[in-house]
Amino acid sequence: MSTTATKIQKLSDKVYQILSEKGFSKLFSWVEYVYFRKETAGQPEQAKKIAELFIFWNSHEVSDFADYEF
Repeated sequence: MSTTATKIQKLSDKVYQILSEKGFSKLFSWVEYVYFRKETAGQPEQAKKIAELFIFWNSHEVSDFADYEF
């Protein structure tokens, strides 16, 4: 592989990264991911939409960042 080649990130990695950035990495599960992936198939920004669904369906969960004082 050349140094100019770029790594293509898997959709699941992108979703996990978005959840992690928002403090919700604990919400990620493969069963729900597969379901949400099917629900959002063909939509633009699919990773963002899947992450939003994870957060919406687990709205009772508190962000990991809630424990920190900024």
